Amino acid sequence: MRSPSVQQAGNEFIVRLPAISTSYVRALMRADCFPALLPLFNLAHDPVKEISESYAAFDKLRPWQGEPLTAVHVGDGAHCRTAALFAFMTKHANVSVDPAIRMDKVRAWIAEHDVQRLYLANVKFEDLPLESLSGPLLLTFVHAHVDTDEVLARLEGKWRAAYVSACCEPHRQLSRGKVIEEGEDWAILSPQRRFQVVVP
Repeated sequence: MRSPSVQQAGNEFIVRLPAISTSYVRALMRADCFPALLPLFNLAHDPVKEISESYAAFDKLRPWQGEPLTAVHVGDGAHCRTAALFAFMTKHANVSVDPAIRMDKVRAWIAEHDVQRLYLANVKFEDLPLESLSGPLLLTFVHAHVDTDEVLARLEGKWRAAYVSACCEPHRQLSRGKVIEEGEDWAILSPQRRFQVVVP
């Protein structure tokens, strides 16, 4: 995606900004699973922001969607929104990892909508027993307040690709590993839209 640019033309400066896109929100709203996902996203302070952030992870990891992988969603938040979206939109087993998961609310939502392939790990990632993860793994770090490279090193040999979003601590969240795609995604409707796709 294009980045903002400034060009001088004589005594004037021309500033070009990429247009904000609503493509992720529109795509999810048109999906059959949207009515089921809406109650989880409506619990957010800014549902549109959350939808665009979670859908971005799904969109950027499309090249791996046809493979039989386990998707691990690190720091998925209280309502497991990214894992929930992946449970409907992929055939992956999905593990939502966050010590703040509202187990009562999410379990009730899973039962109400008969959600398959969504597993809850109400712990910090570093406390997650790695033997519980059957690889190969696909990873998302949409709101993860972790050192991404530390997590990837812990999973060495078990993961295929990771989506990373820098929401508030870019120096820890953005990877210094093998980045195959990165930039600002103007379909993420958030002040923070930097992302990476990382492979081993």
